[in-house]
Amino acid sequence: MNKVRPFRCFDGKALPTSVGVAIWLVASALLQRQYGQWPDTTRLLATSQMLAVIGLVFVLVRSIARLDELERRIHLEAAATAGVLLITAIAGWSFMERTGLPSVDWSLLATPVFVIAWSLGVWWIGRKFV
Repeated sequence: MNKVRPFRCFDGKALPTSVGVAIWLVASALLQRQYGQWPDTTRLLATSQMLAVIGLVFVLVRSIARLDELERRIHLEAAATAGVLLITAIAGWSFMERTGLPSVDWSLLATPVFVIAWSLGVWWIGRKFV
C-alpha cells in the first residue's frame, strides 16, 4: 500500500506561485495605503490582487487534481471545513462588533486564516491514513 502524501501537490509550480502571490498581496496592500488618495490606482491594485488570487486558485486546483482519490478527498474535506470555520468566524465576529468589540478587516485576514485552517485540516485528516 502506498503511503498517503497529501502535501505532494505543493510542487515546483504551486509553492513559488503561492509565495509570489503572498508577496504581491502584501506589497499591493502597502501601495494602496500609500496611494489611497487616487481612486484609479486603488482600483487597479485591487483588481491585480483579485486576479492574483484567481490565478493562485487555478494553480492549486490543478495541482490537487493530479493527486489520487484519497489525497484529493483529504484536501476537499479540509477545504470545506476551513471554509465553514472561516464563515462562522466572520459572521460571529460581525455579531460581536455590534456589542462594541473592535472591527476586524477580514479582507486582510480571510486568506491567511483559510490557508492555515486548510493546512491544519489536511494534516489532521491525513493522519488517519498514514
